[in-house]
Amino acid sequence: LLPGLSVLVRLWSLSNKNTTEQGPALTWN
Repeated sequence: LLPGLSVLVRLWSLSNKNTTEQGPALTWN
């Protein structure tokens, strides 16, 4: 993945980690 996209995914995962744990999982799958 592009470095910029990786950063966005990390930020999105961290922001959604407070509400749901399935967010990051769906992103990587």
